[in-house]
Amino acid sequence: MDYTNSRMMIMKTFAVITDIHGNSPALRAVLEDISNKEIDHIFCLGDMVGIGPDSNQVLEMLTEQKNEGTNFWERSFFLIYY
Repeated sequence: MDYTNSRMMIMKTFAVITDIHGNSPALRAVLEDISNKEIDHIFCLGDMVGIGPDSNQVLEMLTEQKNEGTNFWERSFFLIYY
């Protein structure tokens, strides 16, 4: 297909993260890796808190991502941030 005289197709790139379980050092490493790539949107599929010691910090880190466009799913409900 020739796109020279039409709108170019734009591909969106996504990152999917899940099972963070309050592990802020691991989340920090993942978010840093994501920031070094051309990621358009992050989907967080749940299990953000618990088990690890840094649940509050994990939630703060994730909600800071809302400006970048992040969706959060947690059990039977989801929150959409733009």
